Amino acid sequence: ASPPDRQLHTALALTWLAYGYFYVLRKALGAVKSALRNELLYSESQLASLDTAFLAAYSAGLYVSGCLVDAVQPRVVLCCGICLAAAAAFLLPLLLPGQLGGGGAEGFVVWIPAYLCWIAHGLAQSAGHPAIQRVLGKRLRGNRWSGMYLGIWTTSQTVGGMTGNFCGGYLLSNFGWQAVLQRPIFVAPCIGLCLALGWSVLEVPKEPSAVPLACEEGDHEDVEKRRRGSCCTISAGRLFGGFGAQVYVAALAAFFVKFVRYALLFWLPYYNWAVLGFDASKAAYHASMFEFGGFFGSMALGPLSDRLEGPGAHRRAAPSAVLMLAGAVLLGIVCPQLQAASDWPAASREFAMGLGIFLVGIAVDGPESIITGALCNDLCEDSGLTGSVGRVVGLVNGTGILGALLAGPAVTFWARSCGGWPAVFPFLAIISLLGVAALLPLCKFVSWHSVMAARTSILAASCAGAALVVVLLLSAACNPAAAVVEQTSAGVS
Repeated sequence: ASPPDRQLHTALALTWLAYGYFYVLRKALGAVKSALRNELLYSESQLASLDTAFLAAYSAGLYVSGCLVDAVQPRVVLCCGICLAAAAAFLLPLLLPGQLGGGGAEGFVVWIPAYLCWIAHGLAQSAGHPAIQRVLGKRLRGNRWSGMYLGIWTTSQTVGGMTGNFCGGYLLSNFGWQAVLQRPIFVAPCIGLCLALGWSVLEVPKEPSAVPLACEEGDHEDVEKRRRGSCCTISAGRLFGGFGAQVYVAALAAFFVKFVRYALLFWLPYYNWAVLGFDASKAAYHASMFEFGGFFGSMALGPLSDRLEGPGAHRRAAPSAVLMLAGAVLLGIVCPQLQAASDWPAASREFAMGLGIFLVGIAVDGPESIITGALCNDLCEDSGLTGSVGRVVGLVNGTGILGALLAGPAVTFWARSCGGWPAVFPFLAIISLLGVAALLPLCKFVSWHSVMAARTSILAASCAGAALVVVLLLSAACNPAAAVVEQTSAGVS
């Protein structure tokens, strides 16, 4: 490989490792919830409130860090985020109410230290994505295979999440729940050393922003202050205004796709246990098929979109919309029919359901990786916003996490109000269709001739997947027996 390629590959490897570590830390609390429930007698709502605090801070932090990485070196923001996230995870066991020596976990006041700690964790986690997209966006500018590279990088989420689940289970069973949150901090120096060795590769030269950030034109004194580098008042409208409609369309699409993704990540294990009657290990296994499918979705959709013709943003949006439409069909028709097929042999039914969830993972995680990564970079490149990549990524991802924040309350409300948990999958199908509608304005300039010009192998794989969906749908339709499921109480898994 040429030197620029080696630098790109080094930056890709380092940022992949860093973001995978973020996901290991992010999974720690989920791995210990059952232990906190049993040992400290925390209620499900108390555990859910920690998730809410994290997601609210994470969403707000994405807007802030998106602006920050456009103003200072993103490698500095990335390293600070890693250190703070690891420290917050280490401190949480020391700050939870049961560990303070005060009896029990009742009352809001005793939870304030834990909330503040986990809010800091959410803010630290938010430093990762905008900083890394800023680094990779600079390296991939003008690269025809940017979708493939960013698809490979996105697998860090899946690998990091699965590593977090595996390590969390091992530490929980052998060293206790405190170790799940505290032991990962000892990996942080290794991550920092790797980033230090590639410090020069992670540098991003300062670029002028295409979006004005400072003072009103016409005020000569303020203009002189800006020229001397003085700081002017910056409003939210100036930070996130002037991007063009396509950026806000992408942010709306991210809202819907992250809503579906996080709803399944948070609630699928609980759904499998409470509704389908799986034991805890089997429920977790079936839920992991969603993330496993997401690995392949992220890997496949990037190279496919690279092979399409037309403006970068439009060739990213078209295959993403098609996959989200397939996801809506799977969630709204196929999976409910499979779950209701009670007269199937147990092994066949479980295999079919696992396969269905695997395909849902492809159809949800693939578009999510494109919308929050390659699509943002292409929008900036097409619109001349290369100096504002951090803010665009922060806006799109921050809006997406707002969807994730609303997913939990919306799913539980829907289950209580619309006939129980079996109604949740059709509800998520509706949200997925809204995501398809949000992407349509970005698809209008895509030539269908360019879609048909993609490689035969990719088209064959797509046809095979579509045929499999049809077979499953027809099989389920031939077994229309409905399962009567008792409505259960909600809880974050």
